Amino acid sequence: MSQSFYAIINENSFIGGLAISHKPMEKRVYFWDQLRGFAVFCMIFYHAFYSMASMFLIDWANKLLMFFEPVEPLFAGLFIVISGICTRFSRSNFLRGAKLLFIALGISLVTNLFLPSQRIQFGILHLLSCCMIFCDVLWPLLDKLPIYVNILVCCLFYLLTSQISSGFIGLPFFRPIRFYLPHTLYQKEFLFSIGICTDKFYSSDYFPLLPWMFIFFLGVVIGRWFASIGYSSWMYKNYIPFFSFFGRYSLLTYLIHQPVIYVVLWAIFALKGGQ
Repeated sequence: MSQSFYAIINENSFIGGLAISHKPMEKRVYFWDQLRGFAVFCMIFYHAFYSMASMFLIDWANKLLMFFEPVEPLFAGLFIVISGICTRFSRSNFLRGAKLLFIALGISLVTNLFLPSQRIQFGILHLLSCCMIFCDVLWPLLDKLPIYVNILVCCLFYLLTSQISSGFIGLPFFRPIRFYLPHTLYQKEFLFSIGICTDKFYSSDYFPLLPWMFIFFLGVVIGRWFASIGYSSWMYKNYIPFFSFFGRYSLLTYLIHQPVIYVVLWAIFALKGGQ
């Protein structure tokens, strides 16, 4: 997640019907850094209110949390899309995914043992790691189909599976096209990774494969499109270094931001209590 973004163009190969060169360019595509940094900053902002509301029971923070909650999937989706785009810059998505999965499982273990009220069963790192591993398997199929077909398929399947946690597959805004899944599936505790979970399931950070994997692969397709047409000169410029920093070190930021938020809030309230 924190690897460098380089415009890698493949010589004597064809992506989307256009020939491109193998020689790597020594320019960083800061545009992706800045977008991802913005998404990370929004995540920190949201989690700060979440911690104040859930751990410290602050009423005004809970009201702000509810106010910002509808837009939380938007910056999470932006983060996931950019992670998909970045698969085009990796030499081995399988290896990256395996490393990230190890970190994600470590987070699950630590939160279950030491902070069960905030445990993470299948969070955004679990999602991204699995998608990176799947990427190497599905890439030949994605590259074989036209870009516009891939975009339509990803968007359609995201919509069709967006309500799987509610018990059905189909368009959320069109009732006649719905397929209701057997209720017995939602009694199986091991299906939570695909969005099918029991009433007792809880994860403070929850991004199941369905529907979010289709947002990731939408990013993969967008990355293919940029690889075929090339990057504009303005995309190499670092307009907002603040966001670029968070985007470049997004994995480290994700790992430390919640403990830092908790420690800062605890210190503030401890000082107030001592006054």
